[in-house]
Amino acid sequence: MRIRYITIATVVILLLSIAAFLGYSYMYAPHRDVAREKAIAIISATALQEKFANPDTTKPSWADKVIEVHGWVSNIEEEATIVVDNKVLVDLTLQEQYLAKNLTPGTKIAIKGRCVGYDDLLEIVRIDQAVLINNP
Repeated sequence: MRIRYITIATVVILLLSIAAFLGYSYMYAPHRDVAREKAIAIISATALQEKFANPDTTKPSWADKVIEVHGWVSNIEEEATIVVDNKVLVDLTLQEQYLAKNLTPGTKIAIKGRCVGYDDLLEIVRIDQAVLINNP
């Protein structure tokens, strides 16, 4: 009877340990590094916005995918937010914010970031976790 109790207790402790390890691994997984991922598409800001805005075409399924966008800086709204060709709103990573200080409207840039989606109200594509590919 005592051996059976010890065996059951050992199995329960082992299963709880495995469950705790899997839960910890899931909750504290490494963050996604967009800068190291390969872009699934390289496209201009105007063409990207047209692909999302045109109701006659099927919208690309680029949500949560890394894309590379090039164009001209239209506006710098905050330290970390850049508007490209008045079509794409880009939120830079914290590491890239200091590079945004060197940008001025009219500067040609290329960025790589995670496509969040299209805002129908503002008619603008949103990209976050972006990094600058070319430095001015």
